[in-house]
Amino acid sequence: ARSGWLLTAQHVQYKLIFMHTINVLEYLFTGQINYRILQLLGDLAIPGVVLVLWLIFARSGRPLLERVWLFTVPCYVFFAIQYAETVNWAMSGLQNMAVFPFALATIYFATATARRSLLWAGVFLALSVATSGSGFFVAIIVVYLLFAEGQTRKAVGIVILTAALGALYAVHYELHAMFPPVPLRTALTTAVLFPFAFLGNAVLRLKLAVVLGLFLVAGFAFLASRGWRRLCPASFGAALFCLITAAGVTATRYRGGLQVAVIGNTVMYSLLLIPVE
Repeated sequence: ARSGWLLTAQHVQYKLIFMHTINVLEYLFTGQINYRILQLLGDLAIPGVVLVLWLIFARSGRPLLERVWLFTVPCYVFFAIQYAETVNWAMSGLQNMAVFPFALATIYFATATARRSLLWAGVFLALSVATSGSGFFVAIIVVYLLFAEGQTRKAVGIVILTAALGALYAVHYELHAMFPPVPLRTALTTAVLFPFAFLGNAVLRLKLAVVLGLFLVAGFAFLASRGWRRLCPASFGAALFCLITAAGVTATRYRGGLQVAVIGNTVMYSLLLIPVE
């Protein structure tokens, strides 16, 4: 019964399997649940993201000095003072930021050529889904990248794994309406602007967030037209992950108004898209 609860308990619209597992392991080994230890474990997601991004940069084949200069951008963004307000609020849940190193590692291994790379991609995909429902979005990215590269068998394997994780996620799952209905005109306006505000919420003012989001989407389209996926499929997949997440969040939360798109705990999607582009 306890194992079943670990795998299927629902928290708002998520099932935090990874967080529950870490909590239980801490209790088994120490006899208590220490909030600060959970916070520190969650904070390790930030250097984890930086490490995987460096591996993605290294794969590009650029000269070392050029890679170091380019890498100052994600290091600055992820360790900026602005982000500190989000970090320790979100980290104790081992959810919001923790999904990113797992998701990026999934993309990194799915686009690798090593013999066991698909196995590791599957492991990190399972960890992504176990950490947050956002893990299902990265599965979409990986399947797209594999099909685009003509690796049909690998893509089918990821589809089967994702379906199995989805079946686990669906056990007595209930998605309650988070926001009340709104007038059609308001809903349409919000739905159109919401993904741009979401992707640009690294800035705090709503109008500027929409402008930044428009700029980032336009930048993605331009870079994609210049062969981004061919040159570095891992970083392209990371950026596409952000865009598909924005679409998914828009579909479930636009009725809450544009202000919902710029709440602090979702700023990491914007912070990831900026340095990747």
